[in-house]
Amino acid sequence: MRQQFIFVLALAVAATAGAQVGTMEFCAVVGTVTDTHGNPVPGVKVEIRFAEDSGSSQSDEFDRGDDWPDESARNFNRDVAVFGWGTTDEDGKYEITGVRKPGAFMLIIRNQKQYRRVEAPISIDMAVGDEFVADLVLAPAGKEPPQGQSQVLETIAAAQEAERAGDLVGAMTELEKASAMVPSSAIPNFHLARLAFASGDDERALTQAQAASSKDAACADCWVLQARIERDLGHPAEARECAEKALEISPDMPTAHGIMGLLLYEAKEYPEALPSLEAAAAAGDPDPNVHLFLANSYLVLRQGEPAVEAYRNYLELFPDAPNRDQVERMLAQLTGPPQE
Repeated sequence: MRQQFIFVLALAVAATAGAQVGTMEFCAVVGTVTDTHGNPVPGVKVEIRFAEDSGSSQSDEFDRGDDWPDESARNFNRDVAVFGWGTTDEDGKYEITGVRKPGAFMLIIRNQKQYRRVEAPISIDMAVGDEFVADLVLAPAGKEPPQGQSQVLETIAAAQEAERAGDLVGAMTELEKASAMVPSSAIPNFHLARLAFASGDDERALTQAQAASSKDAACADCWVLQARIERDLGHPAEARECAEKALEISPDMPTAHGIMGLLLYEAKEYPEALPSLEAAAAAGDPDPNVHLFLANSYLVLRQGEPAVEAYRNYLELFPDAPNRDQVERMLAQLTGPPQE
């Protein structure tokens, strides 16, 4: 709630002085308090005190910027002269009434946990009308919270709920909203790529995956997903490049080894594919082809016993595999007829 301040004592003294009453004029200092993203910040107390010097007829910049050092110690005496304040409403707007003009003043915002203290000098000329506008910007005290974080999280939660319900179109619609809220974040693009890939829209998936990896080049998951999409589109060279980038970022990443193993296998580079497929399978890569191609690689390299073990492991992990009959016939050939 906004609070107003009237100089009762000052006016009473002025009244006894007679002619001085007509020479004293007042105005209101009004404005909006926002964060560095331009979002209004409600519930902020904006205080005002007389400045130590007269200042000039023009007000200084209100945004202190990020190059100002944080305080090493507080000087509580400097706030003693605060004579009025106003609290921002839901739109971040505040109003301090009864400010004398002309005059040099200091606007103060303090005791905000997430933000730095603000001291904005203003100089009010006699020519100012009923209101003097001073918009204030709150700089983050530490790491700046993401823009509209709560709204983004709610939107992503809605996307997850739609995905769980099998509504991929609805999920992607919510993710597009989230992407517009935080255009610098790779997360919505990654999930849009994932869902588009799952729905068979490879071109859209590739566009979103490329956007994700360009926004966050250190996102190994983004490069793995892009590699899978490129492979599905029949672009082995591009897919391999993406897989290599994922492995550079995260050398022990199972899914990165998995996609690299698949690409090497399909290029008939079986000795090179084997270590990647082994690493991915041992770490539990969920791609059935990783486990199947591992068994095939053992077979091509004439390693019978590991091939049998890998085929059996494949059937155990994926009992409803569409090629189960074919794998069982291969196992029969490798192990021979059952012993009586």
